[in-house]
Amino acid sequence: MSNIDFSKMVTAEQRHADEERAALESVLSSRRAAYLSESDPLRLEADYDALSRGLEPDYTAWLASHRR
Repeated sequence: MSNIDFSKMVTAEQRHADEERAALESVLSSRRAAYLSESDPLRLEADYDALSRGLEPDYTAWLASHRR
């Protein structure tokens, strides 16, 4: 008969913490992707519009998207 190795045991609290950490990472990844898909095009559009007219970029719409 062999002894039980309790060093590999995972408690319910540890499993719950791991699940919460994984859920948080998933949410942060989704937010990051949404931010990039909405924010960068606004900034690039402001840059292009300004460059095509020889003006400084107006980041009003881009900054407003950061505050949501």
